[in-house]
Amino acid sequence: MKEGVLRSFYSKSTLTSLAVISTVALLGTSLQTTLLAQRVKGSDTMLPLSQKVAEEIMKKNSRSTTTVTGGGSGVGISALIDGTADIAMSSRKIKFEERKKMQDAGGTVVEVIAAYDALAIVVHKDNRVTNLTREQLEDIFTGKVTN
Repeated sequence: MKEGVLRSFYSKSTLTSLAVISTVALLGTSLQTTLLAQRVKGSDTMLPLSQKVAEEIMKKNSRSTTTVTGGGSGVGISALIDGTADIAMSSRKIKFEERKKMQDAGGTVVEVIAAYDALAIVVHKDNRVTNLTREQLEDIFTGKVTN
């Protein structure tokens, strides 16, 4: 099964924040920043990781406030476009229309892969199913196949 990619989108003005958050999340290095407030919204898949990163940022800088909320990739990207988020978490690529809206609002989106995810399918040992294709799984999870 193909891995999924978890993305974060940032306007160019928050590129410094991106560097700091990526450093803390991926390398575990000490945080040297003067960030006072960051608003992170979006993918529920990325929520646990982002919350841990926010906790580390606030531990290292007591004047910093980083709020992280879920709601889905579309919610995060919309919040970035309308200025109610500084960082959008997404478990999908940004859509052409979303990128265009950001440009129309005077911003530029920078996409950064923050993590990878995957899905494991487990069946009971007595189940006769021994192999499923990606297409078959899609049919099962979308309700096309029910038996």
